[in-house]
Amino acid sequence: MSSYNNLFNSGATLSPAGTNTTLGITAGSNTTGAISAADAITLNGTTVIKLNGSGTNDAVQSSAGITYGGALNLVNINSSPLAAGDSFQIFNAASYAGSFASITPAAPGEGLAWDSSTLASDGKVKVVAT
Repeated sequence: MSSYNNLFNSGATLSPAGTNTTLGITAGSNTTGAISAADAITLNGTTVIKLNGSGTNDAVQSSAGITYGGALNLVNINSSPLAAGDSFQIFNAASYAGSFASITPAAPGEGLAWDSSTLASDGKVKVVAT
């Protein structure tokens, strides 16, 4: 796969396992999944990641690096609300660079916040109490 195929431009949407949340499909065999590339990935559009309980989520994987950009949309599709201590490995790559312009929703729930401080080192996002 050529590196130009791994560039997700502004206006593009990347959603592993499909855009199930847009379609209202949040159950069944394809609720979460992974998308992988052998080359580097550059994200500049909207990346939609579905969360389905701590540790179960969509993932974007690269054998090379991932450069963050654009917007990150984290969608809880589990019937239980997110809780402090939940952790999600949403990116997996040899290296990480860049940052997202925004993360939506702004908070995972009342009294909670996203901890994205390790996205640049390990591809994880966590839920913490405020």
